[in-house]
Amino acid sequence: MTIYNLYSWEIRFGIRYGKRRLNVERTKCMQEIVCDCSGVPKRSNTRSCRCRCPAMIWLLRSKDNSWYINEHMTSHNHSLTDKSG
Repeated sequence: MTIYNLYSWEIRFGIRYGKRRLNVERTKCMQEIVCDCSGVPKRSNTRSCRCRCPAMIWLLRSKDNSWYINEHMTSHNHSLTDKSG
């Protein structure tokens, strides 16, 4: 997860946690990390950067309790920031 954070900093876009899934033991078995602009605004008359950006990484937990990348989308449908951080 740290590597995607460094990648987003280099490419110059913000990230946040998206969907997650728990297994029957109530431990996290799937985590989606998405671009800040992913999704739709909660209200229509608000100023929001959310524009359904498809950029994301989808992580699944393996049997040895480590994480692996199941899906990765690199394309953004908006301009990236000119500042890092």
